[in-house]
Amino acid sequence: MKASFNVLIPEWGMTIRSCALFEKDGRRWIGYPSRTYDDPENGKKKYYSYILFDEKVKPKFEESVLKALKKFND
Repeated sequence: MKASFNVLIPEWGMTIRSCALFEKDGRRWIGYPSRTYDDPENGKKKYYSYILFDEKVKPKFEESVLKALKKFND
């Protein structure tokens, strides 16, 4: 994990708290607020995301957030 942050979207009156930026092997991705639970079938930990995106919206949203993070970091 490289950073944790909130996403503020004033036009929508919306804040998404507790997001995280991850980087590994040249890849970057955003983690969204979630809760953990144990999978009853295999006992492994899984994550239930509080944020759901339409398949077409998520890449656009994440591209905008990553650009804003880069601008903030520069």
